[in-house]
Amino acid sequence: MSLTRVKQALAPLYAKLDPSSRAEQGERLAATARAWAEATDAGCDLELCEILGRCWLVREAVRGNVPARAKVEAALVERGWTPLKIRELVRALERLAERPATVEEQAVADADTYWSLGAVGLIRAV
Repeated sequence: MSLTRVKQALAPLYAKLDPSSRAEQGERLAATARAWAEATDAGCDLELCEILGRCWLVREAVRGNVPARAKVEAALVERGWTPLKIRELVRALERLAERPATVEEQAVADADTYWSLGAVGLIRAV
């Protein structure tokens, strides 16, 4: 699955973050979450899981910044996402930190915790 347009839409948002939270960390988070979601075999939406993972570190900009959110939404529409599915992504970004409600959200929350506790997490905390 090629997420080139989604990555391009997220790149300027990641560029504003400190080096420990750049796009590479978002990719690692997304890959880990997707792998765990695949392993659970719970019938989850793997594309949603991966994009949720990619958006997690820049969630504030994706949720609130209108131009940034519009670019991400346009990239998702090009992939065939419906407005309902895009709204599902935004709601997941809003509730994931406090109370992940779906398998996809739980996979991303677990992946974020995993990476936060590792060496990368130590650097992110400093």
